[in-house]
Amino acid sequence: MILVLYFVLFSFNHIQDTNGKLTNLVTIDIEEEIKKEVTLYKSNYSTLRCSGGSTGIKGELKEVDRDTIKYSTKKISGVKTLQATLMNNGESLSIKVNSNLTMGNLVIVIVDSNNNIIKEVTLNEEEIVNITSTEEGIYKVICGAESAKFDVVIQRSKK
Repeated sequence: MILVLYFVLFSFNHIQDTNGKLTNLVTIDIEEEIKKEVTLYKSNYSTLRCSGGSTGIKGELKEVDRDTIKYSTKKISGVKTLQATLMNNGESLSIKVNSNLTMGNLVIVIVDSNNNIIKEVTLNEEEIVNITSTEEGIYKVICGAESAKFDVVIQRSKK
């Protein structure tokens, strides 16, 4: 068990950006990765700042259950949850995402409580996505990255 944990924590390397100036993912299949219970990522020199209210999520997503998320990284590879929101059936949510990708490959998606992609967010722009939940559960903003350097600000408001 310790050997497996060591392998998982220390053997994951950055995923090379193999498609030049294009920003789409080459190695990661984001739809497949978000279906997994555990996602892996490696980041260098990252900062996460969270502020505002919480929707009451417990456990590992508690840290990113905040109204405003500011994430910045010099390099990240893998799949990471950037924001999580607990929603009731029929509840409405507005998510504003403002991203700036300067290197590598990146996709930012919003997923429902069954980890189905609702929307792929446009990079290097501010975009507002309005959602009405179809069932109770945790809705997430997730990034998939391959040697990406980027900054993102995510702001949510329930209606």
